[in-house]
Amino acid sequence: MNTLNEQHTDDPKKVQLYLDRVSDLFSQIKTWFQGELEVATDTIQIKEPAGNYEAPTLSIREKGQTEILANLIPKSSGTILFEGMIEINGGLDQIHLEYMAKGGPQVTLTQGNTYPMLNGIKQNGWYWIVDPVTKTTRFTEKASLLEMITWVSDHEF
Repeated sequence: MNTLNEQHTDDPKKVQLYLDRVSDLFSQIKTWFQGELEVATDTIQIKEPAGNYEAPTLSIREKGQTEILANLIPKSSGTILFEGMIEINGGLDQIHLEYMAKGGPQVTLTQGNTYPMLNGIKQNGWYWIVDPVTKTTRFTEKASLLEMITWVSDHEF
């Protein structure tokens, strides 16, 4: 488990919650791909307005291969609309996972009506915004993560 000992943060509870969420996702990924793909961890230093801290990273590759299919790199404990962001990059592209609470970000119009800014945010968790125009999202689970890895690496599973 990651902690904030001896690290500078302006909002330690927010950062610790983010680190816990990242660690939980990375643990799930290791379980999903156990025996199928190689999943390696490392750490990076993050500097952001919420503070400076160490966070885990994850790299995924085919068993016995040297080419990394995807790196998952924590980027921020909070953005304007989301409660955390992780970048997934590969040899072809990069995408972002955003942590959202059930319902996702909302917009309130002058008449007082509130509408979701994105579709499909049915539970708390990490989401890929597939298409911001159509508001399409994908919840992060094994099948959708394989789709994301294919997107960033062009590697078919």
